[in-house]
Amino acid sequence: MKRFDVHKWNLKRRLLEQEDPRRPKDIEFDNAQAMSRLTPDDRDKIKKVQQMMDKEGGNMSVSNKFDHSKFDFQEKVTKASFIYNEQSQKFYSLTLFTSDNKQIKLKYNEANSWLKDTLEYIHEGDLIPKHYSDGLEDLDLIVERLEELGIEASYNEYDYS
Repeated sequence: MKRFDVHKWNLKRRLLEQEDPRRPKDIEFDNAQAMSRLTPDDRDKIKKVQQMMDKEGGNMSVSNKFDHSKFDFQEKVTKASFIYNEQSQKFYSLTLFTSDNKQIKLKYNEANSWLKDTLEYIHEGDLIPKHYSDGLEDLDLIVERLEELGIEASYNEYDYS
């Protein structure tokens, strides 16, 4: 018999409340309209806040693309492994395995950029969770979507002590 997990239930409830019923194109259009009404000072402030968030590892805008030039991708990615630190449960790395037997280890921001680039459409809330226990459902969704693209995907915790 499956036990009721109040934490998973609460997470699902919060995610459903946050879901935007509008189509992605409608959201982009509304955001563009709102940005057009901003004063130049407000636009400068928004740019500064976005820069600060990028430096601190916060959410990145969807327009950021993964920089493939930093890595020598000769063949396609065949496997993706999301690794978390067992003690702190914080994201450690995403290791990509290519069909030409190369391994590429990505930290949080690079991993999210790669994920956004690989999964053509992804909600900001579906990015890689920073903490293992807070994002098991998100990780399941990410793994499922990668496997739909033919990329073997997994996630796990490791003890690095």
